[in-house]
Amino acid sequence: LQFDDEIAATQYNVFLQTDISLAENFIINAGVSYNNYNYGFTRLNQHPVTTINKTFNPVIVPRISLLKKIHKNYSLYATVSKGYSPPTIDEIVPSAGIFNAGLDAEKAVNYELGLRMEPVKNKLFIDAAYYIFYLNNTIVTRRDASGADYFVNTGKTEQHGLELAINYYPVRRSTGFVQSLHLWSNYTKSMARFKEYKQVANDYSGNKLTGTPPNVFLLGTDIVTGTGLYANITYRYTDILPLNDANTFFASQYNLLLGRVGYKKKFCKVLEGEIYIAFDRSFNTPYSLGNDLNAAGNKYFNPAAPENYYSGIKLKFNL
Repeated sequence: LQFDDEIAATQYNVFLQTDISLAENFIINAGVSYNNYNYGFTRLNQHPVTTINKTFNPVIVPRISLLKKIHKNYSLYATVSKGYSPPTIDEIVPSAGIFNAGLDAEKAVNYELGLRMEPVKNKLFIDAAYYIFYLNNTIVTRRDASGADYFVNTGKTEQHGLELAINYYPVRRSTGFVQSLHLWSNYTKSMARFKEYKQVANDYSGNKLTGTPPNVFLLGTDIVTGTGLYANITYRYTDILPLNDANTFFASQYNLLLGRVGYKKKFCKVLEGEIYIAFDRSFNTPYSLGNDLNAAGNKYFNPAAPENYYSGIKLKFNL
């Protein structure tokens, strides 16, 4: 037994929100939250047994959004918000087993401008948004020579992004063989860089943000029938992405096709069943998934199988 650890996580959150309808089809949504986090770490197989506490300064996080209905089915909105994210248990006690009391919470400011559209009522929905995201005390992963992960704060990052989501429902009804046909697509354009980041003698300011691809595109179809049969098909494209803060190693772009066909049946009020088969196939061979960012010895890549097939059975009890 290497470690016998007890980790106590305590958090207090209070959130208030209000919506105010104004003249000329304006709606204000405002909210504020109070956040207080604490970790207590005790190593029980170390004598004398002591507890180390890490308490983060309480933070008040506001958010305000202004929405304008420019047409019955079209709305324009602008949002300004702050963000606060303390490290997770896996980050503050990583695989090396050392309690990282020096790790600070991430703090952010986000500006977003978006458009929501419904060109065809109850059938076609389009959402587009542009955002600017400033993050302080960015938490990034490192991997030491033994292969153990650990995490550090890296100064400031700046992220600009464009998000587009299209959802189309040519069929959506409660009768007939095909009861739901959903065609959808998502696209994300990210321009993320370290704004202020120095590590000993290295200055990574201006480098691309580690692990963030500049382009991600998804295209999918979901079909549900009245008999319980269903099918999901998804295509995913992921652009090249930097694997270390120095931007000297990049993962190649890849294309994936994922599919799933199954059958669901409700036997009674308390019992539901499902059986399915699924696959995922890469159009790039070889390719890497689950890359190890900032890995020691340049061991960044985890080669993935070009094809995977699997199946499963589920039983759900509703008590």
